[in-house]
Formats: sequence, C-alpha cells, structure tokens
Amino acid sequence: MKMCMISPSGQKSCNQSTASEWQWGGGDITAVKPLCRDIALHAMGGIENGGVSQDAVFLFEIIHEGHPVSSNALLGLAHSMEFDGDWQSSVNFLKKFYRFGLPQRTTTWQSSFELGKISRS
Repeated sequence: MKMCMISPSGQKSCNQSTASEWQWGGGDITAVKPLCRDIALHAMGGIENGGVSQDAVFLFEIIHEGHPVSSNALLGLAHSMEFDGDWQSSVNFLKKFYRFGLPQRTTTWQSSFELGKISRS
C-alpha cells in the first residue's frame, strides 16, 4: 500500500473506486470494507514528503459509516496532516474524533491486523 502511495501514480491509487475492496468481502462488489481504508490511512501517515492529507481526510469516512478504526490508521491520518502542515485540518480532525468518541468497538480483522495476522472470518 505504501508503494502505491509513493509511486508516480499515487493519486490514482488514492482515488480507486471502493469496488476495488471486493476482495475483502468475499467477492461482494457492492460491499465497502473498512479494512482497505484503514490500511491506506496507516500507509499515508508514512509519506513524509506530504501531499496526501486531503485524501486521508476523505478516507476518514469509515468512522462516519460506523465502522471501527485502528489506532494506527488514526495516527496515520494525523501524521499525513502534520507532514502537509495542515494544522487547521488537524484541529478539525481532533474535534470530530472527540465528538464521535474514542473507537469502542473492535472487530476480528482489526485485532488480527494489529497483531500482524489477518484472519479470514
């Protein structure tokens, strides 16, 4: 994922249709799965030359959809805004995060991903 972000076609990688997430849904093209967005946010936080914070904020919609988000993804979002020098978005992000509360739910994929193992359940 990080290689997609730093490639010359990085913008195309960020703007892929959510239907590209079908692999995680067992082939269900209409299902948007938050895991791909979570991994993308984590990867975006490692791009120190910046330029991806607006795309990162767009991917933050997983919380608005009621899905859990990993702490690594939230940290990636914060780092991408920091690298871009986008302090206003950083403050807005913290306000939104505070309003929605800390993520209270966990899922099998989230806990497995954080342990370095992705389970197929």
